[in-house]
Amino acid sequence: MSEKRYFINPYQDFGPSDGVLDATGDELNGRVKEDLMKNFTKLLKSFEDEVNETINPNDSSVYTGSTGYALLYLHLALVFNDHKLLDKAIAYTEPLVDTSGKRRLTYITGDSGVHTINAYIHYLKANQNESNISLRKLKKLVVCFADNETQTDVCDELLYGRSGFLYSLLFVRKFIQTSHEIIEDQDIRAVVDAIIKSGQRTAKRDKVSDRCPLMYYWHQKQYIGAAHGLMGIMSLLLEAKSYLTDEELDKCVKPTIDYILSLRMPSGNYPSSLSNPYDRLVHWCHGSAGAVNLFALAYEVFKEERYLMAAKDCGEHVWEKGLLVKGYGLCHGTAGNGYAFLRLYQLTGEEKYVFRAVKFGQWCCAYGEHGCHKPDHPLSMFEGLAGTLYYLTDLLQPKNSRFPGYQIS
Repeated sequence: MSEKRYFINPYQDFGPSDGVLDATGDELNGRVKEDLMKNFTKLLKSFEDEVNETINPNDSSVYTGSTGYALLYLHLALVFNDHKLLDKAIAYTEPLVDTSGKRRLTYITGDSGVHTINAYIHYLKANQNESNISLRKLKKLVVCFADNETQTDVCDELLYGRSGFLYSLLFVRKFIQTSHEIIEDQDIRAVVDAIIKSGQRTAKRDKVSDRCPLMYYWHQKQYIGAAHGLMGIMSLLLEAKSYLTDEELDKCVKPTIDYILSLRMPSGNYPSSLSNPYDRLVHWCHGSAGAVNLFALAYEVFKEERYLMAAKDCGEHVWEKGLLVKGYGLCHGTAGNGYAFLRLYQLTGEEKYVFRAVKFGQWCCAYGEHGCHKPDHPLSMFEGLAGTLYYLTDLLQPKNSRFPGYQIS
């Protein structure tokens, strides 16, 4: 018997009397919001009662470390318009602004996440000098991802590779107005160029360039999903489309997305890798939940109906199998899956997707009551409670929600 990976969805789907939005369509209505906030407050207290006892001084990452806690308080400061929370945020990132030498340099797992979040917090606090210090540290990392034939140990995926670093550059350029003086177009273009050339070399080497012009490996596998594979890399290239040539967009990125689309299984899910073509995982990191943002971006860029349908198909699969035994986190948990519905709402304007996102949020509000697996880092951003809290507050303003470390537009 195969391992149980998801719970049967106990919720009735959206109906005419199931409205969850207010009259503007921008926020949850009072009844739903009040219930959500009551549970959020309870879970936040549990988090704050325990978090300082779990700090690992050797882990500054967004994924499982202290910068993930900083990101949570930064997010809460913005959602609740309470800049006092920025002081809580900075307390978790200030002591950890230099962990160079570990070769983990991306937004989610490494130094660029520390520098990006530290720069943004100081920017919001009008501490321009301190913000610029972090931006300059971020800029120094660009050379680590340059297209150099000697850098054979540099990968391209989102968690540990070039596309994960690209997210940091795109984030600061969008949200920190003064970053343009330090992070230049040529910096972003250098990383984009490296990602594309790396994918082209691998596709030619593997003799697949005729059907998939860009191919990548991580740990000797051709991964498909958002965290380690093609979906995540193509999503970031689409986010950076203004730095691509028309030929790169039309001849490299688009055919690679079409190749991913061809891998769709009858259920609407996608395999985790080409060497593991099984219909098992419905996570943000592997499978249909992480695919939604890619196909949504593809639809927004290329305006082809098949990408819209692909995004919706993935959403149906997440609704059916997205309440996960693995837990409530972002990477491979129910909260991360809920973002698929928020992205579909942003794409379509259909309230049923917010309803579904709220139902996944209500499931998460019963945190620890379903017999889920306990994560290795139970309070962390990508495995544990911090990420769940982040998701619950993103439900409050569905049009403004963004999966951290993955979605920018």
